[in-house]
Amino acid sequence: MTRPTTKAELIEASQTQYAALLALIQTMPTAKQLADFTFEVPNETAVHWQRDRNVRDVISHLYE
Repeated sequence: MTRPTTKAELIEASQTQYAALLALIQTMPTAKQLADFTFEVPNETAVHWQRDRNVRDVISHLYE
């Protein structure tokens, strides 16, 4: 896949990749979709390690 060089190509690529991500999530069992992440990353203080706690959080941040 080549890099998008126009706004239209960028929009199309983002929509395609977002649909692929949603399709991947659909293959996960419901229990895993709803489960919280368990990050064990020592010395990591970035905000996203506390903010993104499950698949729903990640999807909402990507969508917005």
